[in-house]
Order: sequence, then C-alpha cells, then structure tokens
Amino acid sequence: MQKYFSACSEMNLLHVIADINQSTYQRSDLCPPSELVQVAIIPLTDGKYLKPHKHSVKMHSDLIKQATQECWLVYRGSLYVRLYDESDALIHEQLLQSGQILITFKGGHAFECMEPNTILIEFKNGPYSGAKGIPIGLTDC
Repeated sequence: MQKYFSACSEMNLLHVIADINQSTYQRSDLCPPSELVQVAIIPLTDGKYLKPHKHSVKMHSDLIKQATQECWLVYRGSLYVRLYDESDALIHEQLLQSGQILITFKGGHAFECMEPNTILIEFKNGPYSGAKGIPIGLTDC
C-alpha cells in the first residue's frame, strides 16, 4: 500500500493506492479509522463466515444521526449472503459471485465464504470504530 501525505503537513494523509493482488491473508483497512470513507480488503477462506449483524445509528450531534452503510464488491471467488430486515427477519439469501456488488443501507447481513482465496472489498462511511456490529438474534449460521 502506498500513502501520500501533504507537502504542507507530513501528518496529513491525502491519498492511498492499494493493489488487491498483493493483499495479505488478513483484513487490510486502507483508511485511517477517523476518515469519513472506509475501505477494506477482506481475503476469506472457504467456509469462513460473518455472523448475522446490523449496525446501530450513531449520534454525532443533536441534529445529525448517522447509520453505517456498507457496500461490498466480490473481487474474486464467491460468498453466500443472507439479508435481514430491520426486525431481524431473514428476507433474502443468494450466492454472490466475482464482479457482483451488494449495498446495504439498513437492516442486517451475514456472509459465508464459498471458495478458497475469495477477496471481498468493503466500502463504508466512517469514522470506523472497529468491528462492533450488533448481533442478530439468530443461530442459523
């Protein structure tokens, strides 16, 4: 990963260039946690899954509420995805394959990796405070 900083302030990160093909076998967060856009490269192994969860609404002031919204690109391989409504009821499930994109505005989701060497690219709004999704009260994963 290449990082480019301001000439005016060495601590001010301006740009990041990352090569998906050079990703390691662990999650790579490409953005500092405080930034408003968050992008991660998430390599997965066959059978690995993300338990059903959803994200809470965060209050940034008396006037601004922000929910985490996420977008995933299946760069390589495939994932089985389960989608949940706001009351945690399962509403859809399907296989996502290389080149397909899922965007979640509200509700919950769960993933299961279906192929070795699957790579998932995640985009979401920040700031990022770590993996703190709210578990959905289901046990089907």
